[in-house]
Order: sequence, then structure tokens, then C-alpha cells
Amino acid sequence: MKILLPTDFSENSLKSIDYALFIFGVNEVQYHLLHTFEIVSTRASDGIKELKSEMEKQADENLVELANEIIKKHPLVKLSLEYQYGALCDFIHQIDNKQYDFIVMGTKGSSGLKEVFLGSNSWDVIVSTHIPVLVLPENVDFKQNLKLLFAIDPYQLPSKQVVELLLKMEENTSFEINLLAIKNNGDFNLNKINELFKGIRFNLIVTENEDIEKAIEIYQQKKQIDLLVMVNQHRSFWENLFHTSTTKKLTFHTKTPLLTIKD
Repeated sequence: MKILLPTDFSENSLKSIDYALFIFGVNEVQYHLLHTFEIVSTRASDGIKELKSEMEKQADENLVELANEIIKKHPLVKLSLEYQYGALCDFIHQIDNKQYDFIVMGTKGSSGLKEVFLGSNSWDVIVSTHIPVLVLPENVDFKQNLKLLFAIDPYQLPSKQVVELLLKMEENTSFEINLLAIKNNGDFNLNKINELFKGIRFNLIVTENEDIEKAIEIYQQKKQIDLLVMVNQHRSFWENLFHTSTTKKLTFHTKTPLLTIKD
């Protein structure tokens, strides 16, 4: 398994690295630390070249220092390092979708997931790639037994590949899997859900709440969810919920990590 870890060396991005190691462990996992940087200037300057060279040197030193800190905590970890000049989302957009299994990164702000969907750097990454992105808001506690809430469209179920991704995550960390099915268009085929998740223990929660955002928020709080999973299925359930043209103000006020998967 290969996991990309973008970092700006902030406290939150460093915690996202700890979280990735907590979720995925070190067995048969290759982690790649990536730092991107830009020079913001409104006019040409003779010192730009020198400044860029200095920033590259600093990036290299910071990455090496960070790698050494990680290795002290996890001696068996497999790490590679890279720095790039340019915007993070531009770099992510150019990556082969099969190059990494997951991208794990932090997001800033006490508003947590709300900020992710209102245009933060994390959102730019999410929309720039087909690689699953795990976003970690601030002040997240790590637990041994995690409660996962997977919001599904029961009328357009995710592919088997999505379920396999969840199983990859479970190889190192145990999850209590809760499926939240939002019923809004008549009955759905329960047998298809059972077949898709065959061999996996899960709790099925069915709600007819027309306010999808509110339904998710309610069950996040009720079940004390530790990880929220959302799947983008070609402008259906997920895209309609989080599309950037949505005028309805999102009701998320949570600090729950979020895994987004394009299917």
C-alpha cells in the first residue's frame, strides 16, 4: 500500500501523519512525505531565483528532520521524501490515480468539516484527484476501536472496490461500521446491501430525513462517530450533497475525520 502525506510542517499536518500511521500501521505500507511551496509576488524580482533556492534548501532540511522524528517513533516505517515548487492541488492533479492508495492530510479551522467543503486547501485536493482522500480536522483523539459512519445512497450502491478500501483500513485498525442509508425514493433492495458487505459486520441505519446534511450530523453525534466516509458517485448522492454550487449553508460543526472516495 502507498500513502501520500502532504505536509506544510504545521501542527495539524504533523498530526495527520500520526493519524495515518495509527490507521494504516507500518506493515507493507510505503509513506511518501510531500511538501509544496510557492513564492507569492506581485512583480518580477531579481531575488526570486535566490529565494526559491533558499526555500528548496529549507524544505529539504525540514523534510529530513520530520522523517527522523517519524522514524524515532516508528523504526520500521518506510518513508520517501519529496518537495515541489507549485500549488499542492496542481501537483495532486497530475498524479496517476493508481500511484497511491490514499492521501492523508490535515485541515485547519475550528469549524472542521464545514471548512473542508467551503473551499479550503483540502477541498482543492479532494476535487483534483480520484485517489481517496482522508482529511483530519484539528483536535482529533485517537482510539483503539473506531466508530465509522458510511453514508450511502441505497439506490446507487458503491462498487466492491470501495468496500475493499475499507477492508484495507481494517487490516491495522478495528472499526465498528455503521451504514447510514437515506431513504427518499421508495423502497430499496436490502439484499443488495447485504451482498455487497458480505463478510463484514455492520449496523444499518435507515432514515427518511430529507435534510441529508442534518441526518448525517444527527447520527455523527448520536453514535459518537470517529470517521465519516462519503462516496462520490457521478453527481448523484455525494455530488448533490457537497457540490460547490450548493447555496444551502452546510450544517457540519464537527471535528470528525473525513474519508472521501470517488467511485
